[in-house]
Amino acid sequence: MPTVFSSCCLLLLLLAGNADAFSSMPPQTHHGECAEPRTTNALKELRAGPSLPMTDDEQYFNGYISGPKLAAEFGGVPGFYHGVASGSPTQNSLIIWTRFTPSEPDARVEVSFMMAEGDDPAALSSPAALTGKVWVEPGHDWIAKIDVTGLKAGSKYQYVFTAAGKTSPIGHGKTAPPPGWMGSLTYAVFSCSRWENGWFHAYDVAAHVKDLDLWVHTGDYLCAQRLPHPPEPVEYFYFWKCWHVS
Repeated sequence: MPTVFSSCCLLLLLLAGNADAFSSMPPQTHHGECAEPRTTNALKELRAGPSLPMTDDEQYFNGYISGPKLAAEFGGVPGFYHGVASGSPTQNSLIIWTRFTPSEPDARVEVSFMMAEGDDPAALSSPAALTGKVWVEPGHDWIAKIDVTGLKAGSKYQYVFTAAGKTSPIGHGKTAPPPGWMGSLTYAVFSCSRWENGWFHAYDVAAHVKDLDLWVHTGDYLCAQRLPHPPEPVEYFYFWKCWHVS
């Protein structure tokens, strides 16, 4: 019998299932779907355009279009205030993610990462650790999203980011099982994270489940009901798609 936790619309199911489908997983490809990054100024212009008239919910939207999150909102100190994440595992790769918060809106920052197998933090500073560097810029909201390849199948990995003398929290991920593997996985399934409704503590519950192999989000990973209804829904959809998905 699965254990079920709920937080408003958020649903967490802890299940055990056969995972032989992993052996036939196709390679992952990752492409942005917006033709070009939508900067904050572009979003302001779009929101103020004739097809998106001002509404009673304008104040609600100001949090999205008033400007990027900078260090001034976090005590004036740059750092990794949005945590880390990993996903899209294949048998030999894992995507890792973070956001660096700079002081200046035009900052271009070099972000380094270290990745090592296992759970011992000391391994991250060992010569065997995988390392790399990327540049993060305002056009992509200082997001670092790295596809790390050459990993072992069915293995646990830890990773960490550094930039400007600051260090991110340590993240953990796991690659998909090797070809022909037969066994069971423990995974969490989430659905419908309604923005206005909660603290989403089911995520916290899942984070404390020992040996959880996989998180699956079926959508909506973010939804909201307090929205205006502009006469041009296609343009409005493009606004949300580029702001939240890219």
